[in-house]
Amino acid sequence: PYRRQRQMCIRDRQDRYIRFTIVSPQEGQESEFTNARFGEEKLKNGTVTITRFDTERNIISGTFSGGRITNGRFDVHYKDQEEDLM
Repeated sequence: PYRRQRQMCIRDRQDRYIRFTIVSPQEGQESEFTNARFGEEKLKNGTVTITRFDTERNIISGTFSGGRITNGRFDVHYKDQEEDLM
């Protein structure tokens, strides 16, 4: 079966960032995130809960945690570069 994935890159004002891939994101659902990095540091996989997924305005919001990350939150505009993977 195919799984939709979206890669997220979240930056703050000091140009620090966290990047991860959300597997099969759906509004109101919990999904796995993989390939997590904080700068160049590899992080453990975790979970993300999508609270808003607006495909008309390209906004995705949610919370995430995993490994040493707890209570992460994001509200971002995204570019649609989805990838279908087997």
